[in-house]
Amino acid sequence: LPGNPNDVSLPGLVQVVTLDLNNIAGSTVVDVALPSADLAAAGCDFPGDPQPEFADVRGTTVVVSLQENNGIAVIDLADSLQPSLVRIFSTGVKANQRADLTEDDAISLTETYPTDVVGLVDGGGNPATPGTRNPDAIALNAAGTVVFSADEGELNFTGGRGASAWDLQG
Repeated sequence: LPGNPNDVSLPGLVQVVTLDLNNIAGSTVVDVALPSADLAAAGCDFPGDPQPEFADVRGTTVVVSLQENNGIAVIDLADSLQPSLVRIFSTGVKANQRADLTEDDAISLTETYPTDVVGLVDGGGNPATPGTRNPDAIALNAAGTVVFSADEGELNFTGGRGASAWDLQG
């Protein structure tokens, strides 16, 4: 679960593989780090654990979902031997909507999501923000100017199985 203090995996990163089809041994793998300072500055949920999930490439632009962090990374591949992290941005919290948040076997859209959700905690027992999108699958439009995310969430009252669209600046 996100925030679980027993998670001992190393922080995630993105690897760019450039194949040399004439000399496979000459192929390269370059790591693109997702620094905790950049995740923290963007307002991501777990800056010490980027958790890259899915990636999509259009031209020289790569977008990567940082699901549990509620963020997206944008990488420039103009030089595949020296790819660069352009930015990380938070996907924020969804707008309020009418909802039925009470499990009482009656459908009643009398509450407001995410405002009326209280007491949400992550896997480590830390307070969590209701309504975070937690982008999972991700894709760029054909022009590479719009990022689409399938918002899954990891906890109750996050994600909402929705979809969002972003420009490359977030």
